[in-house]
Amino acid sequence: MVLGLGVLSKGPVALALPGLAVGLFLIFRGELKRVFLYQSVTGLLGVLLISLPWYALIHIETSGEWTRGFFTTHNIRCFSEPMEGHGGPFLLTLGYVLLGLLPFSFYQPQALLRAFRKAKNPEFLFCLIVGIVFIIFFSISSTKLPNYTMPCYPFLAILLGNYFDKKIHRVTLGWNRLSLILLILLAAILPVGALIGLQVDPNLKEVYALAYCLVPTAAITVLAALFLIFKNRTYWFYTTGFGWMVLALIIFGHIYTRLNEINPVAQVEKRFGKEKDFLVYQRMDPAFPFNYQRTFPVANNLEEIRQQLALHPNAFLLTNVRNTELLISLQNWELVFQRKSIFEYHITKIYQKRD
Repeated sequence: MVLGLGVLSKGPVALALPGLAVGLFLIFRGELKRVFLYQSVTGLLGVLLISLPWYALIHIETSGEWTRGFFTTHNIRCFSEPMEGHGGPFLLTLGYVLLGLLPFSFYQPQALLRAFRKAKNPEFLFCLIVGIVFIIFFSISSTKLPNYTMPCYPFLAILLGNYFDKKIHRVTLGWNRLSLILLILLAAILPVGALIGLQVDPNLKEVYALAYCLVPTAAITVLAALFLIFKNRTYWFYTTGFGWMVLALIIFGHIYTRLNEINPVAQVEKRFGKEKDFLVYQRMDPAFPFNYQRTFPVANNLEEIRQQLALHPNAFLLTNVRNTELLISLQNWELVFQRKSIFEYHITKIYQKRD
C-alpha cells in the first residue's frame, strides 16, 4: 500500500529505487529467488490497483497531456538534464545528505565504515544499501534538489545511532576528533556566515537580523563541546542534539516564515493582488499556481504572446527566464517588477503595457 501511494505521488521512481535496494540486498544475501515468491506478485498487483486507476483517469481527462508532462518531463528529462536550473556537480547530492543529517553527519563516514565491517548483519547491510542507492542515483541525476535523498535519511540515521551507541566513549579519539572539531567550527561560523550572507544579498538585506536566531544553537554546541565532552559524553550527545532541535524549530517556526514573506511570489501578490491577469512567457516560479489557486496561459514565442494578449488585453507578462531579449524588443512594454528567488538563481520579472 505504501509503495502504491509512493508511485501515485512520485511516479515510477518510488518503485524503482526501493526495488533496486531490495534487489541488491537479496543478491548480497544470496536470496534473489525470494523475488519470485507470491508476496512479490501480490505486492506489485497492490501497487497497480492503487496507482493505475488514477493515472488512467487523469490521462483521459487531459487527453494525454498530463501523462506526457509527468513521465517525460518530470521523470525522464528530470534525470537526463537539469530542470529549472536545479543542476550541480556530482558531489552536490552528498553535500545535501550531510546537510540534512546535521549535526552528527560529520560522523557519517565512520558510521558507514562500521556498517561495511558489520555487513553480515542484515539490518546494517540493508541500511547501507538504501543509503548508497539513493546517493548514487541522485548524484548521477542531472537535476539535484535537497529533498530527493530524504527517504534514505532514516536508514543512515540508524547507522549513525548504532555507531554512537557503540563508540560514544571514543568521540574525542582518532577521526572522531576531526569530526568534533568540524562540528564546533560549523556551529561557531554559522551565525557569522549567515549575517554576512544576508547583508551581501540585496534581496535579503532587510532580514539580516535573522542571523542572530542561529546564536542559541551555536552557543549550545560550543559550550557542550567545551564543558561536557570530557566529563560526560552521553550528556554531550543529548545536549548537542537538543541544540540543533532548537535550530530546527527556529528555522521552520520563524526564519522560514519570515523569508517566505519576501519571496517573489508573496511580493507579487502584495503589489499586484490576486485578481490581475498574468500571461507567462515560457516559465515562472512553480509556486505561482499554488499561491493563486489557478493556472496561467503560457506563451513560448512572439506569435503566441500576441495571440494570448488578444484574448487577455490587460494581462501583465510574467517570466523568470534569464534571456528576456524578446520581451525587451516588444514595443510599449516596460519592466515594472523584478525580484530574485531566495534560494535559486531565477529572477521573477513582470512587464506592463504602457498606456
